[in-house]
Amino acid sequence: MVECFKPFLREMLSLSLSRQTLRRHRDNIWVLGGEVIRRLQMDSSLRRRPIQQVVLELIDDDGGPLLSHGQSEAEQRSFDATCRKLFRFLTAPETARGHNAPSSNGQRTDRVIDGTNADLAARRVAVKPRSREAVRRRRRA
Repeated sequence: MVECFKPFLREMLSLSLSRQTLRRHRDNIWVLGGEVIRRLQMDSSLRRRPIQQVVLELIDDDGGPLLSHGQSEAEQRSFDATCRKLFRFLTAPETARGHNAPSSNGQRTDRVIDGTNADLAARRVAVKPRSREAVRRRRRA
C-alpha cells in the first residue's frame, strides 16, 4: 500500500505547497490507508486484488469514502479534497504527471524527486527537530 501512495506524496512535495498543506495531505493519506485496511479486513476477497485497484474503488472525482470514526464535516471535506487529488494523480496518463510537464503556472519543472535527491525544502517538512539544540542548529544553517 505504501508503494501506491509514495509517488503521490512525492508529487505533493515537488509542488510549492505550505508545510501545513503537505501535512494535511499526508495525514489524509494515512486515514485513507486505514480505510483500505478496514475494507480488506471486512472483505477477504479484496486481498487478492492489486492495492491500486482497491484504492481506486474507494475514491473518485467526488472524494473518498465516508469516514467511519465520525470526524467533523471540515475533516471530511479535507479528506475528500486529498482523495480527489489522489484520484486525478492515479488516473492521469503517465506523461501528464511527469516532472517535465507544465505546472499550474505554465512553467516547466525539471526537478526530480526520488527520495534521495529531494530539494532541501521538501526534506524539512518530513523531519521535525526534537530538541532546542537541534532547532538552534537548523536556524544557524
